[in-house]
Amino acid sequence: MANYTETFTSVTGNVVDASELEGEFDAIATAIATKLDSDGSGALTGALSMGSNKITNVTDPTNPQDAATMAYTDRFWNETGYHGNSPGTQNVSTGAFSDMNFSSSPVDPGGNYSVDTYTVPTGHTGYYLISCTIATSDSVAAAESYSIAVSVAGARISISAKGVADTGSNIIHTMTAVVAATAADAIILQATTGGTAITTAGGSHLTIVRIA
Repeated sequence: MANYTETFTSVTGNVVDASELEGEFDAIATAIATKLDSDGSGALTGALSMGSNKITNVTDPTNPQDAATMAYTDRFWNETGYHGNSPGTQNVSTGAFSDMNFSSSPVDPGGNYSVDTYTVPTGHTGYYLISCTIATSDSVAAAESYSIAVSVAGARISISAKGVADTGSNIIHTMTAVVAATAADAIILQATTGGTAITTAGGSHLTIVRIA
């Protein structure tokens, strides 16, 4: 700041040289230049330490680089994920995929599963880990092929094929896949056989977890 040479008379009658107040003027100018505007018109130019204090009354984020509140992160994970079992016997047909129902004894914190469909909730576009086991009550009469598929938004994007089942044995088929899904997409587990139609049994279950 420039030096002051003016003089003026104080209210007490003493003559004061303005240069004597230069330090105070500098401090005021610095405070104004470095203040944090409450209306958000100014941006920080360095790191801000909160000194172990909270930032309170924050709204939920909407952009990728927004800060996230505790309520938002809790809700984020609580809204996704599913685990359920087959509610009973289900027929798996030959030559075409059948939608499989895993609505029994559900763990469904977001309420996103209905009958045979998991619907990706709003704001949860990402990657999902799908793990499924299908057991049957049938002993196949002849060696045959069978497959489990993951359908996302009407498209089969992951298929696990079992080449041949042992003649006379029950089938247990496990599939694990990672799929990309966007909000409102329907995720459905499907199954088919290449020969004899089969019937599912106890032990069939499905788990869906968002991983990214």
